[in-house]
Amino acid sequence: MLINIIGAKCIGIDAVPVVVEVKIDRGIGIHLVGLADAAVKESLLRTVTALQSMGFHIPGKKIVINLAPADLHKNGSGYDLPIALGIVAASGQREMLGLDKYLIMGELGLDGSVRPVPGALPYAEMAVGMGLRGCILPARSALEAVEYRQARIYGVDTLEEVLSILEEDGMRDDLLIWNRPEYTEAISSPNRPADYMDF
Repeated sequence: MLINIIGAKCIGIDAVPVVVEVKIDRGIGIHLVGLADAAVKESLLRTVTALQSMGFHIPGKKIVINLAPADLHKNGSGYDLPIALGIVAASGQREMLGLDKYLIMGELGLDGSVRPVPGALPYAEMAVGMGLRGCILPARSALEAVEYRQARIYGVDTLEEVLSILEEDGMRDDLLIWNRPEYTEAISSPNRPADYMDF
């Protein structure tokens, strides 16, 4: 079964799509292709450990992960989250009806927590341009795109929260960044930046 998850890469101030393709087939080993740097390659160990800590099993088959387009260099740890979701979906352990409706990026901790990555605002703009429903990003990252109201911007802390959004069992409006305590804390902070452009 081939699973596609929409991720992204920032080039300057713009984001370009990166499709994380995951396929599980006969064979053995986990193979990551698509011009990934060392941080992305290290994501496999983080991802496998995080999934196992949450009770998921890693299939004893060949898992091929392709970051497309193959001629574009990928860097950073933000592909952890889409890779993990791809493995879970391709192995049939959870059914995620909303998997193709969101741009998804985030670094995974070994306990399944989701850590910040840069580029939230370009990601949100790209998601809208592609006709996606919105973005699923780490909560601290999603704050960067909080003023971008054209899309549903979810801020998450754990992989389980991401799964609850994608399974679409119920509305998870509590995870929209505007409803998160981090947003309330940010707008009430005395150190909040001015609401006007300051060069």
